[in-house]
Amino acid sequence: GLRVLVVDDSPISRTVLREQLNLLGCKVITATEGYEALKVSDVDTFDAVLTDLYMPGLDGYGLTRTLRRQGYNGQIIGLTGSAYPEEQRKGKEAGMNRLLRKPLSLAQLYTLLHKKELNIYAVKI
Repeated sequence: GLRVLVVDDSPISRTVLREQLNLLGCKVITATEGYEALKVSDVDTFDAVLTDLYMPGLDGYGLTRTLRRQGYNGQIIGLTGSAYPEEQRKGKEAGMNRLLRKPLSLAQLYTLLHKKELNIYAVKI
């Protein structure tokens, strides 16, 4: 029953994440980039935001900073094809809870969304 916002410019990544999250019983809304995600009227009611780091327009780092400034307190999980130290640092500074490398397995998504420690920054490689 969790509400999850998926923000990714890749149609394939959005589809895979949406289908995985639906299998886990989540209600999923998708956006193609950060500015589109910010137009979601009730974004503050989502349990989690999964965002790609690199997108045209407003990227995942900028989206995270904006959501945090607007008072969003839910999990923000950065998704990337790699997890270099620079990306980790930038994600943490922006206010992300976690940074994970794509693709995610169904088991990883389940574990991630059911963690109780929302403010721990952990990189999954």
